[in-house]
Amino acid sequence: MKHVHTAIKNVVKAISVEGIAKSGQNAEDGYSFRTIDDILEKLSTLLADHDLLILPTVIERESVERRTATGMALFFATVRVRYDFTSTIDESVASVEVYGEAMDTADKATNKAMTAAYKVAVTQTFCIATKHNLDADATTHNAAARMTEQERTKHERAILAAPNAKAVTNAHKLAVAAAVRVADAEARTAFNEAKKKRTAELAESKGSSTEQNPAEATTK
Repeated sequence: MKHVHTAIKNVVKAISVEGIAKSGQNAEDGYSFRTIDDILEKLSTLLADHDLLILPTVIERESVERRTATGMALFFATVRVRYDFTSTIDESVASVEVYGEAMDTADKATNKAMTAAYKVAVTQTFCIATKHNLDADATTHNAAARMTEQERTKHERAILAAPNAKAVTNAHKLAVAAAVRVADAEARTAFNEAKKKRTAELAESKGSSTEQNPAEATTK
C-alpha cells in the first residue's frame, strides 16, 4: 500500500476517536458548525504526525453578481479545486476534485468558496461527521428572486422591437407581469428602462418623419 493511503487511514482513525468540535454558530439560524479554524487546528497536528500534505490547485472559477432583496450587490463565487494529498515519505499522491460555492457582499466570495471546497475535501476524505460544512453558513443571505436570463432577454427584446406605442405598452405589461410573478424587482426596472428607451426612439422617429414630409403634416 502506498504511504499516502496509510496516512489517510491513520488520520481517519484519529478523528473517529477524538472528533472535531464545532465552535461556529450561524448568525441568523443559530445552528452550530465547524469553522475552518476548527478543522485546521485539528488537522495541522494530525497531518504533521502522519507525514501528509494537502496541496490545492484551482482548476476553475466563476463569479456572478446578483442583488439582495434590499438591492445590495451580492457576489456568488464557484470554484473547482483539486487537492493533492501527498505523502512526505514516498511522495505518493491521492487526488480529489471538489466544488466550493459561497456568496459575499464584498470581496470575500472567492475566499469563502475556497474555504468551502477545502472543508468538503477533508470532510469527505477523512469521514468527518457533520451536518453543516460551509463557512458560508456563518451568515444567511436572502437573494432576491430572479427571472431566467433567457426569459428576461426575451421580454426586453420584445419591448425594444415594438413597432408603435401601443405595442410598446402591451409588451411592457407582459414583461412586468412576468417579473411580478417571481418578485424580480431588478427585471421590472430593466423593463421600465427598455420602455422609456423605445418610446423615445419612436418619438424621435416620428419627429424625423414629420420634418421630412412637412406637406403631409400640414394636410393632416
